[in-house]
Amino acid sequence: MQIAYNPSARARLPARVRRRAGAPLSRTGAPPPWATGTTRNDPSQLPEQLQQLDTVTLPASARECQVDEEGDGAWGIRAGDICTDNPEGVRGPCGGDSGSPLLTRVRGEWRVAGVDSRGVGSVCGTTPDIYTSVAAHDDWMDRFIG
Repeated sequence: MQIAYNPSARARLPARVRRRAGAPLSRTGAPPPWATGTTRNDPSQLPEQLQQLDTVTLPASARECQVDEEGDGAWGIRAGDICTDNPEGVRGPCGGDSGSPLLTRVRGEWRVAGVDSRGVGSVCGTTPDIYTSVAAHDDWMDRFIG
């Protein structure tokens, strides 16, 4: 299967979400977002199959989004990020999943809300994951991508 690049197909979030970049997406009334990727905990093994992970966003103020178990904030949430929980503390993106989309359903359509960036902790799936918010970079995309 080939996928053609179509710049006009870039997903846009509604203005009310765009104004609240970094806020939990569940406040929009949309169903929880989901992410794609692998559930393996071995970062040396790249994913071979696209998988779906149903997740929820967490408030940026949540301690688990800011620091790991030891209190280190090096990989925590920053301005322009979205923090997501990992179901049951054992599932989440891992090595090779960076760049995977975080999707949310808005008025019956799937939209890209974020792009996988990093985990807060050192073991995949045990701590929240940080996604770069598409809405936070909408102006930049309009200028450079069109």
